[in-house]
Amino acid sequence: MSTTTVQKAVDPIIDVGHLHLVDLQPLDISSLRANREEFLIRNARENTQLLVNDVWKLPTERAEDAVVVALPPPKTTLPREKPLPKPRQATKWETYAKQKGIRKTKRTAMVYDEEAKEYRPRHGYKRVNDEKAVWALPVPEHGDPMEDQFEKRSNAKKERVAKNEVQRLRNIARSKKGGLKAVHRTMAADAQDARRAERDAKRKDVGKALSVAKVSTASMGVHDSDTPARGPQRPKGKGKGTKGKGGPLKGKPAGKPAGKPKGKPSKGKMGGGKKGKGR
Repeated sequence: MSTTTVQKAVDPIIDVGHLHLVDLQPLDISSLRANREEFLIRNARENTQLLVNDVWKLPTERAEDAVVVALPPPKTTLPREKPLPKPRQATKWETYAKQKGIRKTKRTAMVYDEEAKEYRPRHGYKRVNDEKAVWALPVPEHGDPMEDQFEKRSNAKKERVAKNEVQRLRNIARSKKGGLKAVHRTMAADAQDARRAERDAKRKDVGKALSVAKVSTASMGVHDSDTPARGPQRPKGKGKGTKGKGGPLKGKPAGKPAGKPKGKPSKGKMGGGKKGKGR
């Protein structure tokens, strides 16, 4: 019967932090060749037992009807699959804030509105200082009285947004390999993909409109001339020999019998039999 006590001539290297054990015992070639499976199972059990014994030497605690231990910091340094990522280059504002000692503070979501005498959201619906809620704007003292102040305010906002976008792209160019040229190439590729998607959508809409127009006639496009670019336009139906929404009845033409007439021919008619001959 196996016991929890394991004796080895050479002590193994045990790292409880990684639950890792390195067996330094010399390999017994004769036992391995005699019974390989039994030799490997015995060594695996002994090494696992040594690792479990060291784990149980740690202080234990109970959590939800289970006994657990806190593993110590690992001793073995494991190699990384990939190199450490390079630190991100600071933006101009981050550099300036670090020099001036400016710390980033979290702003509250609600702000007190002095005009409405109530707390309102900083952003979003019914936000404080909402420009859309202002129905009149004062004209500056030396400004043009005929100038549209709402359009002026809108243009100023667009300029601020464009300036922030340019600054953002400059920060990306500083931190990205290739600089500003790489950003320009990325922007050009995105614009080309957008133009290609718009062109494909327009081509699809034109083809759909052409298909609808070619069957929007009295004959549902059956007797109309075909377009060389699109080929013959056939009316769409549910199947062969059925009448669908897109075309007339297919199959054998109307007015002709599908088979032999049912019933006996009446007397006195031509071609009805021997009695009809000679009349």
